[in-house]
Amino acid sequence: MLVQQVTSGGRDCYVGTVTLSFLKRAFERSLLLKGGVVPPLEKVDKAVDEIARLIIDRVSSGQTWWMGGFSFAIDPFPSFQPLPLGEYESENSGVWGMLDLTGSGSEIWTPLDGNQRMLGMFKALSMLSGKKRSALSEDMVPVILLSAPTDADCQELLLRMHKSARAVDRGEAIRTTIDDKYARYAQWLMGEDKEHRVVIPNNLINWKSNTLTNRLCKFSTLSVLYDSARILDEALGYDAGYSSSEEAHQYNVIANIWSKLLEGFVHFHKAVHGAPERLPSLREQLLCLKPTGQLVVVAVIALALRQRLELPLEQVIERLSALPWRMDDPLWRNIIVVEGRVKGTGRAIILTSRLVAYLIGLPLSDAEVRALEQGYREGKREENLSLPDPLFPS
Repeated sequence: MLVQQVTSGGRDCYVGTVTLSFLKRAFERSLLLKGGVVPPLEKVDKAVDEIARLIIDRVSSGQTWWMGGFSFAIDPFPSFQPLPLGEYESENSGVWGMLDLTGSGSEIWTPLDGNQRMLGMFKALSMLSGKKRSALSEDMVPVILLSAPTDADCQELLLRMHKSARAVDRGEAIRTTIDDKYARYAQWLMGEDKEHRVVIPNNLINWKSNTLTNRLCKFSTLSVLYDSARILDEALGYDAGYSSSEEAHQYNVIANIWSKLLEGFVHFHKAVHGAPERLPSLREQLLCLKPTGQLVVVAVIALALRQRLELPLEQVIERLSALPWRMDDPLWRNIIVVEGRVKGTGRAIILTSRLVAYLIGLPLSDAEVRALEQGYREGKREENLSLPDPLFPS
C-alpha cells in the first residue's frame, strides 16, 4: 500500500487509500471493536440506515458520493519501506513509501473515528448487487493509519477522539473518562469493580444520564455519586498524590459515609430498601430524594467533617431525618424550590446546605452565617426576615 508518512501531534502517521472492500475486511477483524471498546452511540441504527440510503440513492442514479476519510490504529504495525525521493517530491512534503498491509487478520484495525459512516457504507455495499456492488466495493477510501503499541494506548486514543467528535452527557463522560479518581469512586460505589465493596446496587443508579425522570425507578445517578465523592474527598482532606492503596483507603471512608446515610437517614433508607416501584412517588414528594437534594445532604455531611465535631456522624444523620423534607414545605420555597421546581445551581446547593446545617445545630463561621442570612432574605424577598429557629442547639 502506497502511503505518505507525516508527523502530526508528535505521532508518526501514514496517509493513503484503500478500497471499500479491503476496509470492510479489516474492520470486521477488529478484535478491540468486537470487545466493546467503542462507547455506544445513541440512535446509531437510524444514522447508519440514513447513510446507507444516501449512498444507494446516489450510486443508483449515477451521482457521486463522499463519506470523508477515516483514522485507524493498527497493531502490530507493519514495516514502512521508504521510496527514493522522486522529482515531484520535496524534502518537506513527508516521506512516501510502502506499507505491507493484508487486511486478512494479521493486524488488528481499531477505528478511531467515523464509526457510523463506515457502518453505513458497509450496509450500502450489502444491499447492492451486480455491477453496482462491484463498483462500490472498489471505490477508494482515504485513511490515516497510526501505530498502536498497546491496547491501552489504542483505547485511550479511541475514547478521546470519539468523545471529542460528538456531544456526550455527563453520565457517559464519567463512564468513559481516562484517569479520574472520582469517576472510579462513583463506579465502585455502584459495584462496577469487584475488588471494591458495593454500596448502592447498580440497578438503583441511572448511569446513562445525569437526570431522574418522573417514572424512573432509580434512587440516584452516576453524576450524583461522582459529585458526592468529590465533595466528601475534599472535606476529608484532598491529596492529589494518592498512591493506589491510599486511594482505596479513601474510597472505603467515603463508602462508609454513604452506608451510614443509607441506613441512618430515614428517607434514604426507605428509598433503597423498599420496592423500586415506589421511588418515583417518593421522589416527587421529597426534596432530599431529588439529585440536587441528595447533594445538599452530602454537602451538609461535608460541613460536619470539616469542622471535626465531637458529635458523631450518626447523630448528624439522625438530625437530618428530623427536617421537613417535603417539596411543598415553605422552608425550601424560593431557596432551592422555585415555582415547584428544584433549582440545581451550585449557589442554591451551598445556600441550602448551610441552612440545613444551621437548623440541625452544626456550627457555622461568622462569614457563613452572614452569607446564609443574606441569601435567605434574598430568596424570600424580605429584607428584615430572620432565619427560622434551629431544631437543635449548636
